[in-house]
Amino acid sequence: MTNLTALINRAAASHTTYYAAQKGIFFDGMDDMIAKVEAEGFSTQQSDGERVLVGHKVWMTRHGVITPVNTSNL
Repeated sequence: MTNLTALINRAAASHTTYYAAQKGIFFDGMDDMIAKVEAEGFSTQQSDGERVLVGHKVWMTRHGVITPVNTSNL
């Protein structure tokens, strides 16, 4: 498991925001971030140019901010 996968899973499980930069992971932009996330085996949906839904678990911005999906109203 890579650091990026661990951060995504940890954010989803703990309902806490994490930052990719905490683990030294940086992106050149949205396309680079999506490519790296998909290389980890996650699906991506609903990209609006600023953030993308990753694996139906978390929102991730092009700056590497990983925020869990709010499931309280599902």
